[in-house]
Amino acid sequence: MAWGTPGKTLFGMGAATGSALWFAGMGRCVFSLGQRLSSPALRRWLDVMMWCTALMLGWGLLAV
Repeated sequence: MAWGTPGKTLFGMGAATGSALWFAGMGRCVFSLGQRLSSPALRRWLDVMMWCTALMLGWGLLAV
């Protein structure tokens, strides 16, 4: 942070607050998803989504 420049301190505090909220929210989502991962249907859905993503990325690399 640039302590001598007006407005930079407030920006830094806002960025730190936003970062803390983001990571707390991500932690909560991971905790919630972790409880549901025992479901075979959800695991299959995640596998399909991951394969679709991998195929789209591969297609994008080959279509250059």
